[in-house]
Amino acid sequence: MNKYLDSFQEFFGPLSNAQRVMFIGLMVVIITIVGSIFYWSQKTDYSLLFGGLQPEAAQEIVAELNGQGISYELGEGGTIFVPDDQVYELRMQLAALGGGSAKDVKGYELFDTNSLGMTDFMQQVNNKRALEGELARSINSLDQVEFSRIHLVLPERSPFEEASVEASASVILNIKRGSKLTKEQIEGISSLIAGSVESLEATNVTVLDQAGNRLSDEIDLESEFGFGSTQMQLRQKTEAYLTERGQTMLDRVLGAGNSILRVSVIHNFDRLIRESDLIDPDSRTVISEERREQTDANEASEPQPIDQRLPPEERGAPIVVSSNENTSSSETRNYEVNRTREVFEKTQGELENVTASVLLNYKKVNQEGPDGEQVVNYQPYPDEEVEELKEVVMLALGMRQERGDQLSIKQIEFFDKELIDGGNYFTNQPT
Repeated sequence: MNKYLDSFQEFFGPLSNAQRVMFIGLMVVIITIVGSIFYWSQKTDYSLLFGGLQPEAAQEIVAELNGQGISYELGEGGTIFVPDDQVYELRMQLAALGGGSAKDVKGYELFDTNSLGMTDFMQQVNNKRALEGELARSINSLDQVEFSRIHLVLPERSPFEEASVEASASVILNIKRGSKLTKEQIEGISSLIAGSVESLEATNVTVLDQAGNRLSDEIDLESEFGFGSTQMQLRQKTEAYLTERGQTMLDRVLGAGNSILRVSVIHNFDRLIRESDLIDPDSRTVISEERREQTDANEASEPQPIDQRLPPEERGAPIVVSSNENTSSSETRNYEVNRTREVFEKTQGELENVTASVLLNYKKVNQEGPDGEQVVNYQPYPDEEVEELKEVVMLALGMRQERGDQLSIKQIEFFDKELIDGGNYFTNQPT
């Protein structure tokens, strides 16, 4: 040992301080590189086992890995990493736990297997599972949706309509991080499910996200509040449409800012359903005919009185004293007539009344003053022009007098600020 120390002192002693620092630094670098190479050579390389797992499937796979004593690493989005040399074997081994089909939902391939011996109930359950799987596949094809689950309630058909239960559906969507579904896409998902399931209305489809937030419209059209909200929305849309229709026309004729139009509408939301059966008696056709005749004969007899003049064998024999014969006949005919059934349903939300009011700004007229300067005056429109304008507006808004629609036009000078020299403002007054 002393021999090595003496050799090191003989080598290290003659070196200057700078050479010693360089030597020590070089040794540190060499040791670091060698240590890193040794560390990485001893480190286990991990590869992706399964990705995009649902929490239930990931929990089962992790429990199985712990039970076998296999090291693993967890990543975001339901990913599991295992050592490279075991990845293929573990994939085949753990596929039965849901890892291999975490996002592969079974659809109508459920019926590919032999169904011999299955009861009607099991067939119905498989049919519902297959339909849920096919719908989930369609929804999973959306870019924003990572995974989805669908639960259908398909009631059995009942001959008693009042006792039947309406079909319904619930959808749980796992939306990708940073993504969001628009209202139109949510309505499209509801329409897709309603159109794929018999007797299912879009209003009976509930859509939730992975946090439990309801994405579908919460307004119940059957409730009083929901129906009132729908009425208000329809009224607002109709008034906005008619107002824009009339205001744009007035602005083109009178100039922007010279008229104000307001429209109010009343809708009839009463629902009326009338059913009637019309029978045409002239179209009758004999389809069967039956005739019956019956004859009844009644006779009354009395014993003959004992008379010495009668032969002995006829004494006391009955004799007919009255005879009655009745004959009856009946005829039955069955006819087939043309029958027409009409169902009349009055549309809800029919426009019942329209009222509108128009404020007109006074007409701006340029006149020449006493000194030859231009003077601006404001004058009301003549009655003839007001009546013509009233007729045009009523036609543009679809107003009808026989329905009781009313249009009022009033003339008034609008408040108008104009900037003059010096930055002062003045309000024009009528002359």
